[in-house]
Amino acid sequence: TIFRKEEKNKKITLVVFGLGCLTAPALLGMQILWDKYPNFNLINIIESKTESYAVATILVLLLFATMEEIIKLFVVKTVDQKTLAITKINDAIKYSIVSALGFSFTENVYYLYEYWNNVSTNELFGMYIFRSIFTTSAHIFYSGIFGYYYGIGKFSIQINEQKKIISGEKDRVGKWISKLFNLPLSEGFRQKLV
Repeated sequence: TIFRKEEKNKKITLVVFGLGCLTAPALLGMQILWDKYPNFNLINIIESKTESYAVATILVLLLFATMEEIIKLFVVKTVDQKTLAITKINDAIKYSIVSALGFSFTENVYYLYEYWNNVSTNELFGMYIFRSIFTTSAHIFYSGIFGYYYGIGKFSIQINEQKKIISGEKDRVGKWISKLFNLPLSEGFRQKLV
């Protein structure tokens, strides 16, 4: 199963969840720094360089979605480097989901705390339900995808060798990445997948 009952697995899962909880405040801290140093505020830069409000809004949403996924994946990658917890692709997916749950938990607590006194009880309950179901599910879904590709990337050398043996298939994008960044071909393939 994806969530085994081994003691080591439980500890690593708790660590990933705890670190995932810290990722939301890290992004919030970055936004506070942007307020303090407006020249580095990416939202202001996007809005000043984009004429269309709709396009600027989409770009800002993509910026935050990307930063969220990168920081959640950073947790998984860091824990994996320290513990070698990921031994198969399912592990990468599982820990990515756990990191997303930690992020989502802290983010939901923050939003509910922020709006606690500013909205009615019905609005607060509606926000709680919406955030608990939809935003948490979105975090799980997107982080699961990231985790899948991280797992594929981690084991890509074996996958790449199997593809060459089975079909004689060559990876042009991996080859291009390896040439561009002066990496071995197997690392270029791995970076493409990650």
